[in-house]
Amino acid sequence: MLTTNYSNINIYKQWRSDLIDLIRPINTYFDWNSQSMSEKWIDTVYRNVILSTAYQYSSKSCTDYAQQLFQECFNHPSNNTIEINYREIVYCTNMRLGSRTLFQCLFHQYQITNDTEEISRLQSALTCTHDIQLIRYLLEIHFNSNLNIIQQNDILSGIRLICRNLIGINDCWSYVHSKWKYLLKNFGHYNFTSFIQELTEKFNTKQQLNEFELFIEQTRNQVRLTR
Repeated sequence: MLTTNYSNINIYKQWRSDLIDLIRPINTYFDWNSQSMSEKWIDTVYRNVILSTAYQYSSKSCTDYAQQLFQECFNHPSNNTIEINYREIVYCTNMRLGSRTLFQCLFHQYQITNDTEEISRLQSALTCTHDIQLIRYLLEIHFNSNLNIIQQNDILSGIRLICRNLIGINDCWSYVHSKWKYLLKNFGHYNFTSFIQELTEKFNTKQQLNEFELFIEQTRNQVRLTR
């Protein structure tokens, strides 16, 4: 269904409220308790899914505890006591709600850590920001390889993560629209088309449809895309 951006916001707010009401009792049941050896593996899976959903839609109990955990880590960065399974949730929650100082802290950790799994978690968390200027900064350092800030093997995954942030979807599309030749050259036809499909499946306004159709027309001879 094609809608206006304004109606999208109203629909989203109501849907978000209903979803939080649905997950609140499940979230209360699982909570942030550490997994025990006797816990069923399926409960561990459920806990991670529920907590991730609760943080994403700003369930207060979840975000409050995530901020508490992160503050302890922020005060003592050399002694990160956040459980591995919860780090991405905690980082992302704080990045979404936090300041530019917090962004700089996580970005510094991303640059200095040698742990590939932690690099992935930090890169994902940085893209959770709701600060449009920071989103634009992330786009710039990912698309401009001459800056040599983002490792080559992290560029495409980083761009994908940034473009999953609905706050920056229009800016992301502008970058992709203007730099599609760079993406196609560096990441190949399969990765490029997969990324375009992932990005544009979130489009639901008439303007976005028109822009996508124009993009298809302009790139028809070099890129095989379907609507």
